[in-house]
Amino acid sequence: MGIQDIENKILEDAQAEALKIKKSAEEQASLISQEFVNKAEEEYQNILKKAKLKAGALQKSIIVPARLEAKNSILAEKHKLVDEVFKGKNPKKREESLEKVANCLFN
Repeated sequence: MGIQDIENKILEDAQAEALKIKKSAEEQASLISQEFVNKAEEEYQNILKKAKLKAGALQKSIIVPARLEAKNSILAEKHKLVDEVFKGKNPKKREESLEKVANCLFN
């Protein structure tokens, strides 16, 4: 084996070793990249979950008082109508009729 053959063999070995190192580095980079993607997805899901919880709480804080106010308005109108219908009736008869109407309207 001559010097040229030895040089070629060393060069081939060096290239093979360089390919191994490159492949190993690419694999490590891929693993790190996948870890980053997984962590980013997990963080995204956590943020999304928290945002949904906050949105739900905010929605409830707006809707519940609005519903209560609407129910109170409806109730007040019902009372006005009942009072107007029974205006001028004798108190005992009015009370009996109010009970019947209340049972119909509110039960």
